[in-house]
Amino acid sequence: MTEKIFYREPERVTLLSEVIEIRTGKKGTGLAFLETIFSPQGGGQPADRGIITGDDWVLKVNEVEEEEGTIWHWGTLAGEIPSRGSKATMHLDSRWRKEVCEQHTAQHLFSAVLEKEYGLPTTGFAILPAWTKIEVPSTPPLTSSLLQEAEEKTRHYIAQRIPLHIFWETEEKRIVEIPGLDTNPCGGLHLPDTGYIGSFAVLRSYRKNRDFWRIEFVAGQRVTSYLQRAVQQLDRLQSLLGTQDPVTGVENFFVKMKNAEREIKRLAEELTQAKASLLIQEAQDTPWGKVVIWYASCEIHELRLLAKALAKDHVSSLLGNEKNQVVFASSSPAWGEKILTLLQTHGFKGTVHPSFGEGQVKDVPSFFLLVKKEL
Repeated sequence: MTEKIFYREPERVTLLSEVIEIRTGKKGTGLAFLETIFSPQGGGQPADRGIITGDDWVLKVNEVEEEEGTIWHWGTLAGEIPSRGSKATMHLDSRWRKEVCEQHTAQHLFSAVLEKEYGLPTTGFAILPAWTKIEVPSTPPLTSSLLQEAEEKTRHYIAQRIPLHIFWETEEKRIVEIPGLDTNPCGGLHLPDTGYIGSFAVLRSYRKNRDFWRIEFVAGQRVTSYLQRAVQQLDRLQSLLGTQDPVTGVENFFVKMKNAEREIKRLAEELTQAKASLLIQEAQDTPWGKVVIWYASCEIHELRLLAKALAKDHVSSLLGNEKNQVVFASSSPAWGEKILTLLQTHGFKGTVHPSFGEGQVKDVPSFFLLVKKEL
């Protein structure tokens, strides 16, 4: 059993504690302590981060989880394996703790506004690496004006600096209350009052499915970080597009790209027709008419286009590549039936009918030799 100092003294960022159990596994090294300031992951809130140092070892904490009252600190161990009963000092990443508390407290406040003012209870919540998401029912409709109004009301309550009231209703049930707005059971960590949230901004909303909307937001220091990243990306986009108006620049880029795609398609068709004209000159006269058998290093879609171009000139073809892919097109039903029969002897897998087929054989060169013997 681990004593949860993070509840009693949430401001603590260092703690000397005793190792009571050690594990190793896929997550690395896991240590359990008599006491801890590391809050585990749970209820949509990510775990604390930091390091734990012993006399001759350091554990970089990657995950923190609770198991039957014992809190496990999992991470990458450098140095000697700790022993039971040894002492270690915990060093909490206080910046990350503050960031998580800002998001979680903002979620309680924003969710309270949505439910109290608009009848939209929060049904799901998670703090993600760059933003926080909540889910609300699809009715009543989630309009942009509703979200903007809810965002403004949330900022209003932040400015009111409303103290949070956190208490244990029972030994197992911890209550987080924003007086006059919200009372909920919650095991996560929070700020002393709403004013510590600082900033708040809704980023986007979209339908998760028919029944629920998802809303994404940032709070506290994440607002500044998000804005800085957005400005950097905008500057980069303006530099790449060579314009101060990135929207127009992107629109013009896509117009140019579509024109380029059309030109590439036209040139590919011309090249295919030129290849077909050259191959027709080498076509063999057979009882089934003119036939082209050709092997090349190219993709199957190129073989397909070439086979169709030859077929327009009434030339049957059997084309293959180094990937053992084959395409055939037949202007003679008898030729098509013969190729189909031969394909089955070479483990052919693909789609066929008497006039056209494509797929894969075990070995194209040996299959082509067989076909040539039959001509």
